[in-house]
Amino acid sequence: MVGQDQSGVETRPSGSHAAVKYQIVVLPRAKRDAHDIDDYLAARNPAVADRFYENLQATLNLQAALATPGSPWISPGPALADLRWTRVKGFASYVIFLKVHGHTLDVVRVLHAAQDLEAALSR
Repeated sequence: MVGQDQSGVETRPSGSHAAVKYQIVVLPRAKRDAHDIDDYLAARNPAVADRFYENLQATLNLQAALATPGSPWISPGPALADLRWTRVKGFASYVIFLKVHGHTLDVVRVLHAAQDLEAALSR
């Protein structure tokens, strides 16, 4: 179930499994990214769009259960140095960018891998 915290940021419970280490917080820009991708896919094939959204959530839940979510994003820009990334399960062209803050896993962006990721992340 999706909810919002007091600041209006979308949050998603990371599941009830005992191994969950992080609460997932989907930041507004990532929420827009996911909705834009969903709209794009739904216009072409609604079933694929549904599967994308389900796999996005499953990927986030898996990452929230890991001791170290994602892989480090190697960037020449120091502002992006603490980002981590992973691909959406079953949709390898889509990349999720994450930041870990204590017990919170911030979903920063969800982007198509064919675009200039450094430029998109710097906006």
